[in-house]
Order: sequence, then structure tokens, then C-alpha cells
Amino acid sequence: MKKWILKSLLVICALSAGASVPATEVQASEQLQVGKHILKLPNGQTVYSDSNTFTYENLQIQLQTIGAVKPTGAFSVANVMGNHAELVKEEVVRLPQGVFTYGLVKRTEPAASMSDKVTMEHWLVGIGPAPDRPDMIWAYTMIVKGTGDESAIKTKMLQLAKNWQLPVTPNK
Repeated sequence: MKKWILKSLLVICALSAGASVPATEVQASEQLQVGKHILKLPNGQTVYSDSNTFTYENLQIQLQTIGAVKPTGAFSVANVMGNHAELVKEEVVRLPQGVFTYGLVKRTEPAASMSDKVTMEHWLVGIGPAPDRPDMIWAYTMIVKGTGDESAIKTKMLQLAKNWQLPVTPNK
């Protein structure tokens, strides 16, 4: 099994268990490496892919690159959202960088936690090819959590996403 597949699986397992992933650095060139993506915020700060959750205004933002099996049909956020999650809403969104899939995800705690806590997550996913693996895709994801009106959080996320830099042009 290639290292990047194993790393992706470990990241998915760790994140679904609530763990943080150590920050990684993006090369300081204009060309992003495959698998890396960044979000430049209006206040001048930068969020890096596979870094810890970053807080901006009332939002918690995380960028992840997730390896997944190439779907036989249309891509769905359900392909990458992990366990203890229900896809509430999904739609295709066009941004200057390409075509993305937006999903509103309702996440619950594992039964063993004995908690009835529910968290709403806004996912924006652009898919691209996985290097050397025609049977796989890489899902470039922006996950946003916040408090308040879900519609306002989605609008703010889509506004921020205009400054999201990816190494590929996402498409379906």
C-alpha cells in the first residue's frame, strides 16, 4: 500500500475520533504541490491544508486532502465525510477555481461517548486525480463549523472560498 493512501486513512480515522493533525508547510512557490492547498483570509492570515483547525471570526476552518476510491457515479460528500455523520443537504457550486460539491453534514458523537452532542459542518469539496492511481481521487476539502444561522455560515464560507488556492482545477 502506498504511503499516501495509508496516511489518508490514518488522517480520516484520527479526525473522525476528534484528533488534530499536525500542521504541514506548503512550498513557498506559486505552484502548489499536488495534495496541498491553502486559503488566504481577508485579514492576511493563511490556512494550510492538513493543519489544525483555524478560527476566523465566528468560524472554525479546516482544510484537508482526503484520498478516496474513485466513485463509479457522481461524487458525493458522503464519500469522504467519515463516520457518525449524516448528509443533510448537497449541491454543486461553481467558483472561479472550478466545480465543487457543497454539503451540510450533521455529525454526532460515537455511542461510546454517551453524548448527544450534534455538530453541523459545512463541507466544500473539489475533486482531482490521485497521482499514479487511476482508481483513486483526492478530495480537497474545506470544512467550516460555526454558530448561528446555517445559511449565513454557508454564504461566508463560499465568500472565503474565492481565495482558496488548489493545485488542480476541480471538476465532477
